[in-house]
Amino acid sequence: MIGYPNVGKSSSVNVLMQTKKVSVSSMPGHTRHIQSLMLEEDIELLDCPGLVLPAYAVAPDLLLTAVLPIDQMRSHDAAMARLCELVGRHTFEEKYGLLLPDQQEGEGNEYKKILTAHAFNRGFMSAAGQPDVSRSARLFLKEAASGRLHWEQLPPGYQPAPLNYRIQEKRNETRKPTPRETRMVEGWRNTSAEIDSAFFAMKKSTSHVKGKPILGITGGQSADKPVVGKPWKQEKKHANKNKREKLRRVYAHLDEH
Repeated sequence: MIGYPNVGKSSSVNVLMQTKKVSVSSMPGHTRHIQSLMLEEDIELLDCPGLVLPAYAVAPDLLLTAVLPIDQMRSHDAAMARLCELVGRHTFEEKYGLLLPDQQEGEGNEYKKILTAHAFNRGFMSAAGQPDVSRSARLFLKEAASGRLHWEQLPPGYQPAPLNYRIQEKRNETRKPTPRETRMVEGWRNTSAEIDSAFFAMKKSTSHVKGKPILGITGGQSADKPVVGKPWKQEKKHANKNKREKLRRVYAHLDEH
């Protein structure tokens, strides 16, 4: 049995032997040495480790078919770009609940938007506070290799049929995006106008002095309604009428003579 890793060589041996003779795994590279099994007196089965022939396949396709281990990949760009060619963006939106920005004509790197939105949605953040897109890429590739994320590849020379999905119309008919979803789409980049408006905003500043009204300063103006005494106790005044008071406070009027 000679072939690519993780294509069912060991499973075929177990089927021919009609019992479990060799161990199997969904991860590639499980069989590490040649195993000899006698099927009949004149038939001997050899279960060999997987062989990767780079001349007949490229790395992205080998990752999607679980021939190469996904945890050991160095870069996810080529594999994710290939996956986005086989899986439409509507599938990512419906399956993972993503809210992707509108696709512009001639704009590439669609997989980067998908990875960024998924990382924000799942809370995958790096130590620097940026979305951990590599972790999202490994999750997508593992689900594509295991079959949980369905994808299909047509024979050479065939073009896929046009798919009329109206994701934007459905999005307009349903609820409005939440502030968190809006941040996922727009990103965490602040424009210069937003920074200037927040920095130069005329905010009201107050100062508290015991026994004097509140001094509110907003561009040289005082507060409209000054409050005498302790301002933090004004809202709680007379809130609890049954509160027990000290007798010297209750009969304070008798000590005024």
